[in-house]
Amino acid sequence: MKLAVSFSTTRFSDLRLSWKSSSSKTTAHSSAEFETVSGGIFLVIDWDTGVCEKIIQVNQATGFCKIGKDYLVASGNKLILLDCDFCVKKKIHHRLFNNIHSIIYKNENIGVTSSGTDSIVVLDKNYNEQYTWCAVYNGYDKNQFGKTREIDLGLDHSLIFYPTKLHTTHINSIWLDIAKNSFYSTLFWQGEVIEVSIKTGSTRVLGKNFRFPHSLKRTSDDRWMFSDTGNNRIVFTKDWRNYHYTCLEDVSWLQDTTQISSDRFIVSDANNNRLLEIDVDGHVIKEWKFSPQWKVYQTCLI
Repeated sequence: MKLAVSFSTTRFSDLRLSWKSSSSKTTAHSSAEFETVSGGIFLVIDWDTGVCEKIIQVNQATGFCKIGKDYLVASGNKLILLDCDFCVKKKIHHRLFNNIHSIIYKNENIGVTSSGTDSIVVLDKNYNEQYTWCAVYNGYDKNQFGKTREIDLGLDHSLIFYPTKLHTTHINSIWLDIAKNSFYSTLFWQGEVIEVSIKTGSTRVLGKNFRFPHSLKRTSDDRWMFSDTGNNRIVFTKDWRNYHYTCLEDVSWLQDTTQISSDRFIVSDANNNRLLEIDVDGHVIKEWKFSPQWKVYQTCLI
């Protein structure tokens, strides 16, 4: 079984020092300094043997998806298209790309969560803009300091670093349903999962009272699944009224969950520097450890 994995930093100590030695947590500034110290990698491992088969340095590697044989990987404020041998084919830029988190490819559309601008950007298969939505102008306008955020959606934000506390939602994952003209996302600060109409931009809260949710996906039996990161549990639901939880006692910062079979999952235990294969009850079957300097973001069965 092959598993693709992204790591948003490979120099966590340096990154943490840069946070402490600057006003980077409270003030917007150039993204260049942050990119210099962050590092980051994208790799493929054989999960059965634990052997790393391919690896490439990608600064701030976060969300990714497969498009045919290629990999589209988020790298800070841009997307990078890699071929199957990890050679760079293309770099994709957009004025709203900022602190990109999860991305998805469905029905020849690419959905991008731009956390730094509290935005969703949808591109077609040729990377042309199809749709943008900004939470700031759709009911979520206050940042974590209680101040109203304003974003000029016509300006280029890709060279700026916006600290997380300046984000009003820190929107961080997306599921596209073009047939229903909707997308679905997790809002980090609000602890919500929302549905947004692509036609009108209107928002409907599907689930709430979670803590720092990430990684919204669908399971093989057509349930919603996401990581309730701050509560160290995986949440499953079909109808947003009835929930099933898989609680993980020894996990610290449940960044991502990936289904690998009907009753097996890979969870990203970010603060304990490991990937875990678990069953539906949360029992650990296998562990893959990595450096404390690495911070895992996403996994995907390939």
